Amino acid sequence: MIRRFAKTFNAMRQVFLIAAALLAISFISGVASAQTNPSFDCQKARTPQEKLICSDSSLAKADRAMAQSYRTLLANNRDLRREIVINQRQWLRKRDDRYCLKLGEREQQIRCIESSYDERRQQLQSKELLVCGPAEQGEARFSISCHAPNLIQRSGFTLSGNVDGLVAELEQLAFLENGTIVQELAVEGTIWSGGIESALRLMDIDFDGHPDLQLWNASSAGPNMGYRYFLYQPETNRLAVANVDDQLSGFEIFPDPQNKTITVTGRVSCCQWANTRYHWVKEELRLLSVRDDGSGLYWDLPFLGDKTPPDCLARTRHYNDREELTHIEIAPGGICEPEGDADIITFLNALRKDPQGYRLDIADDTHFTIIYDQPQETRY
Repeated sequence: MIRRFAKTFNAMRQVFLIAAALLAISFISGVASAQTNPSFDCQKARTPQEKLICSDSSLAKADRAMAQSYRTLLANNRDLRREIVINQRQWLRKRDDRYCLKLGEREQQIRCIESSYDERRQQLQSKELLVCGPAEQGEARFSISCHAPNLIQRSGFTLSGNVDGLVAELEQLAFLENGTIVQELAVEGTIWSGGIESALRLMDIDFDGHPDLQLWNASSAGPNMGYRYFLYQPETNRLAVANVDDQLSGFEIFPDPQNKTITVTGRVSCCQWANTRYHWVKEELRLLSVRDDGSGLYWDLPFLGDKTPPDCLARTRHYNDREELTHIEIAPGGICEPEGDADIITFLNALRKDPQGYRLDIADDTHFTIIYDQPQETRY
């Protein structure tokens, strides 16, 4: 009897140990899977971007980190759930529409998407995050409300105006704090009515630690856009118009808080783009540098005369605090033909023959700098 009981007990014990081991393996496998999979179910992945994310552990990790920031934002702002969800869906569409998968190499595609995720994670945690509800349109009128959930004051904005088919005419901007209007501003501008939800954006353009407001107020046939800017004044808790519209309008605007510069990318002719950098000098936005390449535009420069550069150049013009031209960096770039380097060398040799009013700092035959003896009063 005792032997039979012992035998039965041992058998049951073995069954229990096997079951416990299987449970542990299942648990460990589940944890490992949770640590390697993205935030969504890969069996339901539909877009090429989602499939690539599921196939790469670094992208899966980036997706989980971004999703955690998104969940935290939702949990801390339950009253803005609709606006935050809309904002996230807009970003997901941009992620899937982004050019990353057009890059040739898989590693380039992965780095591109990973960078997009890192930017989004930082945005979800940033004071500059602005989430907007859907535009409300009635009898030839529109109104849209936006909120900054990560600001302590819970700032918000309401933009309203007239709408006629594809055209929206801006009329009024209201600045709110904790749901109460503290300032109203008359605004002007005409934009595409389908882009009303993207008309407002927060960015710190004067680098004082307080987000300022960018208003999209002009559309164009090309990719460039017109913007109006309002600086936040912490001492008065009001917005002040910033007279920087001409400088800070273009295709994309990139404030750099580390270097306290603002880069504007935009098209400057039918076939040429430029990156223009600005910085603040005694509360005035001044030109710092312009990098362009391609068509040979803007080459009517002091002392160069008939020394015509080839198209196969990237040219960066640098300016001092008075916006006087000080030097020009030359490097390969632009629309290069097979003989492009030879053309650059020919141009360099022409500069060497008669260096009046400037000197050359030569790194090699295709990388050199034209340094003016005296700053030149010209922007081009």
